[in-house]
Amino acid sequence: MSEVTEGYADALFGLAVAERQLERVEGDLYALARAVEGSPELTDALSDPRVPPDRLDTLVSELLSDRASPVTREAVALLIRMGRLADLVEIADRLAEKAALSRGRQIARVRSAVPLGPETVGRLEGVLSGVVGHPVEVRVVIDPEVLGGLVARVGDLVVDGTVRSRMNQVRALLAEV
Repeated sequence: MSEVTEGYADALFGLAVAERQLERVEGDLYALARAVEGSPELTDALSDPRVPPDRLDTLVSELLSDRASPVTREAVALLIRMGRLADLVEIADRLAEKAALSRGRQIARVRSAVPLGPETVGRLEGVLSGVVGHPVEVRVVIDPEVLGGLVARVGDLVVDGTVRSRMNQVRALLAEV
């Protein structure tokens, strides 16, 4: 992460804390970042310097809809004005990390083919917390390339419980026979 994007994440963190909206802004930006990440067309549009700021503002407003807090809307408007919307995913991810750290936790990014219910997320948090030795907050990303199972990343640790990885393990074992 560049110093500039780190600076934006710090500023947004400070603003969200000052406005007592940290969890809401964090959630809004994280959801927006996942929508951007999941759409190559959207990623291209947001990073294209030829797209006028008013068009970007309209596009992002449609994505945020009325659910986003005014603080989130102003934060995104600032990113548009400063020409930093292409850094949205990085900034949102760093903001989520800062927010989790402020709660004494670390982010666990979990990729799954299907949405996970609150009970499953809670169990995952417990298991992953035990594995890494400190509390984690699970953030689920729906990834259609995960055929079954899930992949969890906490810092540098990756736990791959996907069907694909298990099939690769079986193939490797059969190749040894």
